[in-house]
Parts: sequence; C-alpha cells; structure tokens
Amino acid sequence: MLLLDLFFGSVALLILYQLYCFFRYRGSDYLYFLFFTLSVTLFIGIIAGTGSHWLPLLQQTTPRFALGFGVLLIGSAMYYRFVCYFCDSDRQYPLFNRICRAMEYLQLATGLFLIAEVLIFHKPEFMKSVSQGVYILAAVFQLYMAIFLFSTKKIYKIVVAAGGMIMGSLIKWVLVPVALSDQDINDLRIFAFLLLGVLINFCFIVFAFFLRGRNWADASSRLTS
Repeated sequence: MLLLDLFFGSVALLILYQLYCFFRYRGSDYLYFLFFTLSVTLFIGIIAGTGSHWLPLLQQTTPRFALGFGVLLIGSAMYYRFVCYFCDSDRQYPLFNRICRAMEYLQLATGLFLIAEVLIFHKPEFMKSVSQGVYILAAVFQLYMAIFLFSTKKIYKIVVAAGGMIMGSLIKWVLVPVALSDQDINDLRIFAFLLLGVLINFCFIVFAFFLRGRNWADASSRLTS
C-alpha cells in the first residue's frame, strides 16, 4: 500500500498546484489538465479498490477495471481538450482541432456509455468491446498528435508532445494488455508505471507553460518595440 500512498500523495500535490494556477491565471487549459489528473486518480482508486468506502456505487460485484476504464476514457478526452486550448488549435490549426475534438467526443461518449452499462447491468459486454477499439484508435491518434505538434516547430508545443508521448507509452504499455483481457488488475506494481507517466508528463507540461509564457512575452515586446 506504500506505492498507492505515494501515488495519491503525489497526485494531491499536482492537483493543488493546478488549482492554484487556474485561480491565479484563469486559463481553461489549466482546468482541463486538472480534470485529466482527477480522472487518472479516480481510475486508480477504483481499480485498486480503495474507493469502495466513499463510492457507494462501487460494489463487490462491480467490474472494477471496466468502470475505471470508462473514467480513464473521459480523462483522455479532457487531455485532448487541454491540448487544443493550450496550442490554440481552434484559431491556428482548424483541421487538427476538428480531428482532436472528434476524438475527444468519441472517447467522452464511449466512457460515459461504458460507465452506464457497468452501473446498470454490472456485466459490460457491448460497450467494453467498443471501448477497447476506441482505446486502440486513441493510441494511433496520439501518435498523429505528437507528429503534428512536432511539425509546428514551436518548442513549447514540442515539449507537450514529448510529455504526452512518454506518458502515453508508459500507461498504454501497462493498460492495453489488461484492457484486451477480462481480468481486473491485481498486481499493484503496475501503478508505478502510471505514477511515473503522470509525473513525467506533469513536469513537461509545467515546462511547456513556462516556455509558452516566455514566447508570448517575447512576441509582445516585439510588437511594442
């Protein structure tokens, strides 16, 4: 349980920092990254069974991984929205923005329907198969997203892409085999990979925010000079 304590303690610090940044800078990108962090935390709590005392819906017969997987899909959707806001893709990259939003809505809808099927029927069949396909599709999209962000040649966007690729590789390396099986997670050591992925990505994101702020400051100084 020491590993879980380390995970939740580290994530609590990340959440507090993101809340501070959101209330200070009022940026929507901070809020969506916060939602992503919360979803990963809830996912870990569900599959580890540590949330049964504060989550009444989490019964002994509830397929924990399927329920947590639905939460994780919603979190991934929030991460895509964070990338769109952070990179200002709506204004600068309309085509990329439409593709990213399409994947966001697809994962959001899949996650919500999977959670509903788990809570109503307790034996997800159809939506679990759909979510497996969506998760694999998301892995392909994440590769496309990284290539696209690298192609922008903006250093702060490249940093976001690098952090996302490292986190995605660690998380998907652990979760894809489990997602394609019918078993819950029993080996808590895999949480080390999830924690490592989240922490590495967080460090990259903080650095990217710093670089973006400096980039905007340089652009403003050039306009006023």
